[in-house]
Amino acid sequence: MRQENATSTDSPALPTFHGSLPMIDPEDVALLLVDHQSGLFQVVGDLSVPDLRRNAAVLAKVAGRTGMPVVATASVPQGPNGPLIPEIQEHAPQTVYVPARVRSMRGTARTSWRRSRPRGRSSSSSRAR
Repeated sequence: MRQENATSTDSPALPTFHGSLPMIDPEDVALLLVDHQSGLFQVVGDLSVPDLRRNAAVLAKVAGRTGMPVVATASVPQGPNGPLIPEIQEHAPQTVYVPARVRSMRGTARTSWRRSRPRGRSSSSSRAR
């Protein structure tokens, strides 16, 4: 990672590394785009769909112009989530698509917890009586 010397006008609240501001080195970065799918954009509540598409397109443009590696993944692109938005491939043709496998909660701590619970009625169900 490249670094520049901090100046006296820099805010003391900024994170520094031995007196230098961190700089992003284009040789050490990649862009990961997860689930940038047309169907999923419809359920995002924080931004309008046009703003969300525009923001994703800007990220893809920056990556495309700088040659930054891009990895995109999508869950069930043939289903209701839809395919990746075309702006990604349009602006960053170097994008590598990696299919996602949705495995829900298999193999997680939650399933281990469920297997370790005693079988039969739980204490909450016996209290409800």
